[in-house]
Amino acid sequence: MPISGELIAGALAGLAFVGCSLGNATPPQTPGSGQGRRREVVVNGKRVKTVDIHAHTIVPEAAAVINHPLEAPGLLWSNVSDRIQEMDAEGIDVEALSINPFWYRAERDAAAELIKIQNEKLAEFCAATPDRFVAFATVALQHPDLAVEQLQYAIRTLGLRGLSVGGSVAGQELADPKFHPVWAKAEELGILIFMHPLGTRELEPSGRLKGSGLLTNTIGNPLETTIALSHLIFEGTLDRFPGLKICAAHGGGFLPSYAARSDAVITTFPNRVGPLPKKKPTEYLKDGQLYFDSIMFTPEGMRHLIAETGVGQVMIGTDYPFPWNKVPVDHIMSIPGLSDDERIAILGGTAAKLLGKMYHKIFAQHMHALVTFSHWSTQFFAHFAVQKCINFLLDIFTWQAQGIILGSYANFSNQLLLELDSRLNSFLCPCQGVYDDFFGNFAGASFNHHDASFSTSDNEI
Repeated sequence: MPISGELIAGALAGLAFVGCSLGNATPPQTPGSGQGRRREVVVNGKRVKTVDIHAHTIVPEAAAVINHPLEAPGLLWSNVSDRIQEMDAEGIDVEALSINPFWYRAERDAAAELIKIQNEKLAEFCAATPDRFVAFATVALQHPDLAVEQLQYAIRTLGLRGLSVGGSVAGQELADPKFHPVWAKAEELGILIFMHPLGTRELEPSGRLKGSGLLTNTIGNPLETTIALSHLIFEGTLDRFPGLKICAAHGGGFLPSYAARSDAVITTFPNRVGPLPKKKPTEYLKDGQLYFDSIMFTPEGMRHLIAETGVGQVMIGTDYPFPWNKVPVDHIMSIPGLSDDERIAILGGTAAKLLGKMYHKIFAQHMHALVTFSHWSTQFFAHFAVQKCINFLLDIFTWQAQGIILGSYANFSNQLLLELDSRLNSFLCPCQGVYDDFFGNFAGASFNHHDASFSTSDNEI
């Protein structure tokens, strides 16, 4: 019997961890479980940080807003140490947490409340254990204008690391033009989108997926991913937003295994395909817009996925807490024909770049803006303005030393801008017009982070 959202919220505060399966699931038992020893993954003598791109969670307080039932009571995790113990046994250093959308039919006000609670709880949880967890933001895609605001707040203010979405939105395709503003915002922010299917519910009334085999999940989930990616390619969404980066769960469904048919249909039925994408469909699998997790079950399956997409497009995923693969690291190590660097990329290198890159960019942009302003101020306010900026920089370093500046780069950079804005207001009043012009231009600017006067590793999570 499902547990109501009200009871969930009353039973647990914070997060509970759930996965792709249904039923009274129990935590997977892995080698070394319960021994408390952390497996450190080493490739050719080098310690590798592993990053799981596909790990589930749920926020009970958010689910309670729309009284969403939790169908598997055994999946509630009240003690994060249990989860970390499983990660340690499997050799997973960092999990990128995502939530399967259950709110895509919620009314606007309820969706706004739910997402606010959900994203803030995710940020709070990750901040408490930043060396082990990061999280994808959630948004109410059924209300695109609201979703844009939610995404901006989640990334810029809360410091979440990307966006998680379903494979469809209450029966509507992600390629529908109504969602273009959300993809535009994601592209602007430079974040990774993690797409997890919700099943092919439109097929279920027909009865085709009934019977043995849990086909609603076994076939339904990868099928929805295949449909969603195909629409994003053929409807031109990936062409319209060339900076969009999407990681498709479960190895991208069936598409990578049979993508050449999508190329062939263009020449076989050229008058029936519709407006053609700018490239062959198979090229979208390799050009840096689409990424895939490693839930492919066999070394040969992984080898083929890599052959079709490129090693730089694949990242380790566990689907925690469900044991689709009880030895995810060994799964990667067993793929034939990979170099050490390629294994390191799949185990965590690629994910670290995608999940950490945006924060380094934001921080670099704002530091570059401060340097730009210093040069500008010498022209307009000479020594006085320069001295103000120098004093502000000294304060920043003091704050860091005292531990006042905490959390993500996004939170830090927002603090920096607010303080700079406040201090400049105190002495720029006589030239307010010039000040407004500068800060108006700055707020909308897109600075090249390569021009910034500092550097940081993209591999930091």
